[in-house]
Amino acid sequence: MTFTALVIATISFALWDRRTMLRPVEGRVSSLEDEVAGNRPRTAALLDALRALSQRDPELAAVLKNFNL
Repeated sequence: MTFTALVIATISFALWDRRTMLRPVEGRVSSLEDEVAGNRPRTAALLDALRALSQRDPELAAVLKNFNL
């Protein structure tokens, strides 16, 4: 009986600790997602510029091709 109570208490503490540890990380991830979503036009413009430059630079074209861009 005592062993079962200790096991349940340990598992409960581990789950509680895991959730409290993940909350700040989830907040940071959501703020990064918002930041990335706000930069989509700049990212698209940068990719367009790299694609235009890759027409003259075969090495850049190879790099873009390796990353499926």
